[in-house]
Amino acid sequence: MTASPSVRIAHPSEEDELIRMCHLLHEENGLFDFDEKKVRDVLRRCFTRSGSIVGVIGQPGRIEASTCLLISDMYYTSTWHLAELWNFVLPEYRKSSNIDALIEFGKNCSNTIGIPLITGIITNSRLAGKVRLYRRHLGYPAGAFFVYNAKWIGDDRPVENEYLYAVETRAQTRRRERQIKQMNGSAHVR
Repeated sequence: MTASPSVRIAHPSEEDELIRMCHLLHEENGLFDFDEKKVRDVLRRCFTRSGSIVGVIGQPGRIEASTCLLISDMYYTSTWHLAELWNFVLPEYRKSSNIDALIEFGKNCSNTIGIPLITGIITNSRLAGKVRLYRRHLGYPAGAFFVYNAKWIGDDRPVENEYLYAVETRAQTRRRERQIKQMNGSAHVR
């Protein structure tokens, strides 16, 4: 068994390399125009330790993967959470365990800071596999995103994973909940 890749905190000297990586991410999954100044502002928040952290895998000049986490809050509360802005692995490193290490890094940051991590997948490419990956690390999703009347950058294919969102009947939901409670050794279920 190979050791999990090490995730380290990005250094200010890596800003341009991270910007190039964010451009690649945008080419694959972009939904709106790319604002480089805004991305640099987020990176600089990390470099000045202002409520943001960027984790990277690889040596300076050879970054293989990165993640960006931002301390944030919802519009209706003053309670903080950790918002994942991106998890991205360069195409040539996707057969590695880099994405697993990035997700675990986010979980470790959440545990260390003591606030919940909110992460998700907004894409129209290979959705089912990405959801399975996240479920292995994080459990069942807590919602869904819907995008209406928007054009994806670089890819206008519709999401091919409709089965992912098949609606359960009430009987299926009750059966699944009973199975979960039985696996957890819970008391009688109605």
